[in-house]
Amino acid sequence: MLDNFKRIKKISDMAEGEKAYIQLGGLVSDEHGRLWLNLEGKVSTKGGSVISPVIKRTGKRKHDFEIDNNNAYTPYIVESETLKNDNYFVCLDEVIEVSLKSDIEIKKLDSIKEKLSPLYNIFLNHEVLNQVLINTNIPEITRGEKPVFSGVILYGEGGTGKTSLQKAIGEVYKNCGAIAEELNVASMSEKYIGSLGNNLDKKIAEINKMSEKMNVPAFIFLDEATSLVMSRETHNSSGADYYQEAVDVLKKYISNYPNLVFSITTNAMPDIYDDTLVREGRLLPVLIPLPGKEEKTKMWEFFLNKYEIIKNLEKSSYEELAELTSEEKGSFISEFSKGYIPGKKLEEETRLSNTDSILDSLSKGVYASIEKVKEKINFDIIFSDLEKAVQKGRKRNKIKNQIGFKRIEAE
Repeated sequence: MLDNFKRIKKISDMAEGEKAYIQLGGLVSDEHGRLWLNLEGKVSTKGGSVISPVIKRTGKRKHDFEIDNNNAYTPYIVESETLKNDNYFVCLDEVIEVSLKSDIEIKKLDSIKEKLSPLYNIFLNHEVLNQVLINTNIPEITRGEKPVFSGVILYGEGGTGKTSLQKAIGEVYKNCGAIAEELNVASMSEKYIGSLGNNLDKKIAEINKMSEKMNVPAFIFLDEATSLVMSRETHNSSGADYYQEAVDVLKKYISNYPNLVFSITTNAMPDIYDDTLVREGRLLPVLIPLPGKEEKTKMWEFFLNKYEIIKNLEKSSYEELAELTSEEKGSFISEFSKGYIPGKKLEEETRLSNTDSILDSLSKGVYASIEKVKEKINFDIIFSDLEKAVQKGRKRNKIKNQIGFKRIEAE
């Protein structure tokens, strides 16, 4: 009995590098599910279970402890405010922001705007964007509240910004202390039947466990995942079983775990979706349309400034560029702007080397500084270059659309 007694000591009396087992009462949890260490609690060299996990002292400071808390469980729940006011308790988990009081909210306004900043780079009409933000629970996430909706299926043509919107929402979740995880269907797919479903189930279960442990919502998004929204009838017979198991996994989690919010992008229209995915209370299909003149005007202003091509243009100039690209998608504007300065730099270097070959100009070591290139750029040059790029792109698309077998009507 005396030997057993000697094996027990206070947690605060552990030596640096020492390992032991936490005795009952040495670990408690709060209303957020966070674990707290009681420095006045006892440890022993004997024991070991989910309610007496391993503890190691890693330093001399109050917080220098490592706990094997992956499988730890404690029957004791104490209010966090009580634990914060007790000098003997140390929180082991990440601190979770609680709801702010009204007088603090005013001071935090800039911080909230910063958290939402990824969404200011999304150019959609307000009606569509509002619908997406509501159904992905952005208002609740920024206020530290629980999600209300299960998520969305973003559909529409390629190049409309579905992927960018989805990623921006994920960034907002992370900025607010929540979880955001992109699942790649291709990387989870294997040649054996059932592997996609099993891999998807395993990954979502991991995210859900993390979400519950941290007591925060989780945003799970899948890009270009048409196969996961299609009904069994619309799959070809050879792939129906393979993808149906994955669809069934989604149905298992969507709306049944309120802390999980889903988003899926697809080019497919809602008439081929699995009905159980989009029924009331599950995923809301939202059409992401091609940007109109107003959205493209904002895009031109944003990207020309982002890539430092030209600044302080009149609004009418941005509108002219929007009208010129009336048939182009948002991705065209982004790519044109991104490559404009590097392209003009190479153009100047080939001119200075008296050659039409980039390879030859590089070989000669001709160099033009970006600053000098920018000095020569004005709105008229940008408009002229854009006009050529638009004509070239439309011609290429016209040829592309003509490729294939031509249907000949019988006389």
